[in-house]
Amino acid sequence: MLSRSLPYAIAFFIVGAAIDASTAATLRNAVSVERDIIRLGDLFIDAGKHSKTVVANSPAPGRSETFGARQLQNIARRAGLDWYPESRYDRTVVRRPGDLVSTEEIATKLRHALRQSGLPKDQRIKLSKKDLSVYVARGTQNEVRILSPRFNIKNRTFSAKIEIPRGKRGNERLQITGRTYTVVKVPVFSRRLQRNDIIREADLDIIELPLSAVGRNALLNIRDIIGKTPKRLIQNGKQIRSGDLKPPTVVKKGSIVTIVLRTKKMLITARGKAIDDGAKGEVVRVQNTRSRKTIEATVVGPSRVTIGLLGSVL
Repeated sequence: MLSRSLPYAIAFFIVGAAIDASTAATLRNAVSVERDIIRLGDLFIDAGKHSKTVVANSPAPGRSETFGARQLQNIARRAGLDWYPESRYDRTVVRRPGDLVSTEEIATKLRHALRQSGLPKDQRIKLSKKDLSVYVARGTQNEVRILSPRFNIKNRTFSAKIEIPRGKRGNERLQITGRTYTVVKVPVFSRRLQRNDIIREADLDIIELPLSAVGRNALLNIRDIIGKTPKRLIQNGKQIRSGDLKPPTVVKKGSIVTIVLRTKKMLITARGKAIDDGAKGEVVRVQNTRSRKTIEATVVGPSRVTIGLLGSVL
């Protein structure tokens, strides 16, 4: 009798084991989801007919959530899934990818919104919080909006709200504050210039500096710079002060110059030797090469000086 029932018992055990094997599930250690919800099939392999059962909300874009052994067992039990943790250390990390909206992108939107509200063009903004970068659901970067932009020129402050799309979680709003400040366009050297180099427009860059950082003697008009020469070496990107420049030397010490004496009725010229360097408009000492007399003359051009009647060398 025992021998007849044994095959049936073995067959029943094999069938039962096959059923258990077909419904048993395997835990995923890590998973990435892009939806607003987490399904049972996201957490377990071979969840079968239960795989599409919703078990939790997914994390916010760019964030992750960890499900521990006890939490996973409760999820499996409620869904009717045959799964039990092997140890209390079993866990699954669910990560939701997202698109990053950087602080600079948000600041650009904020500047545009404040401009639309009347912020002057010479005003710039400085955020109270340095990092405003956020993650949003894939493909929703353009849905980030700036709401209620306000500024106070007198107090140099601004405020606004940033609306961040969170999918089915709705939109999240964060407060943004900061300060405004006035900027000035300042010409600086774009390359290293040596003494006596003639400054050209191509040698200059234009940068923006806070008004409070601009020196009292800084030159702001390139017309006051072009055509002149540095008195000393000036670093690239540094402000150029009026005392840093001088007119270019057109008469060099030791060079031969033409001395001109002009009146209404006559024009007299003589040869001379420059004792000093001189720029146009400067007074230099010149020695007449014939009489050896030294006089003071005004530089009027390259290798050319002029004198009045009192300085006649004749």
